Amino acid sequence: MGLIVFSVYGLEAFETLLIATALTATSIAISIQVLTELGKMQSKEARLILGAAIVDDILAIAVLSVVVTMVESGNLTPDIMEITLLILKILGLFAVLLIGAIFLVQGYCTEKHCGNLKEA
Repeated sequence: MGLIVFSVYGLEAFETLLIATALTATSIAISIQVLTELGKMQSKEARLILGAAIVDDILAIAVLSVVVTMVESGNLTPDIMEITLLILKILGLFAVLLIGAIFLVQGYCTEKHCGNLKEA
């Protein structure tokens, strides 16, 4: 949608693609604020909404990386293997960070520090 709108305003394909991709990120902060105000932050629905928003943001970062690479190289049709490798690197980084965070939180969380957090 953003690609079409910015094309109408006369921007070049690279500029339009970059702006449209940058606008794909969701605002998790707004979702958290609304769910907190409604008192639904601990519900299964809230976890689902926030989980989906996080996955969406991670994928948006991966796509933005591909688009930035395309803009920097000036090539609108990059090699599919280059794109695949770049996305795998990004997803691998997020996987390592997630696994590291899980181990750090489990190591830190005891009854003294986190209370009943482990039961959730």
